[in-house]
Amino acid sequence: MLWRPIAITRPASTHVLEGEPIAMKGFTVIEMVVALVIAAVLAALAYPSYQEYVQRGNRADGYGLIVQVVNAQERFFAEELTYTEDLTDLGYSSDENVSSDDGNYLVSAAACGGGTIADCVVVTGVAQGAQAEDGNLSLDTRGVTTGNW
Repeated sequence: MLWRPIAITRPASTHVLEGEPIAMKGFTVIEMVVALVIAAVLAALAYPSYQEYVQRGNRADGYGLIVQVVNAQERFFAEELTYTEDLTDLGYSSDENVSSDDGNYLVSAAACGGGTIADCVVVTGVAQGAQAEDGNLSLDTRGVTTGNW
């Protein structure tokens, strides 16, 4: 055999000072794009659940104040034999629209529908800001609730 095929190879990259081969490190563009797409899909799935969790947590802010006002109404009724729409009678700084601790609800009191203030009072928390899409909460002295209790 007179001729023999020879393999043409490229010499490995070497470090200039030490003469050692350099290993190629890092990610390709495709790998980075795939990782970003996976992260985006996970975020898109997780964000609505997170928002629902935050709304449920903020709802507790409204529950607390509404129940507190209803309890104060019951104490007031025990002394006066009537309920009140004026929340200053119950020790609050405002006569209506008392803000919850985190500001997610404005709470007010009114006579129940079909009755007088002497018979029944409904305490309503009107959702504020981002909580507004969750809706309002109300509780009356008969134990009837509306909203996402």
